[in-house]
Amino acid sequence: MHCIVPMANLSSIVRRSNLSHGRAQMLPHCSVASKEVQAIRRRKVVPNGRRLHQYANLYIDARNPML
Repeated sequence: MHCIVPMANLSSIVRRSNLSHGRAQMLPHCSVASKEVQAIRRRKVVPNGRRLHQYANLYIDARNPML
């Protein structure tokens, strides 16, 4: 499993675990996220009715443009 984050955030992840975008915004952190992409994701609602930013990212097979 993969989680794509800046190295500067590793100590926080070890202490608090991998947080959702919404929860991470409450803490000091380094972000590599595209503001345009995050604006789109902020509005997305998944089938159970929760917002996409309420979930933590964890990839089973990390094949995406960040790599």
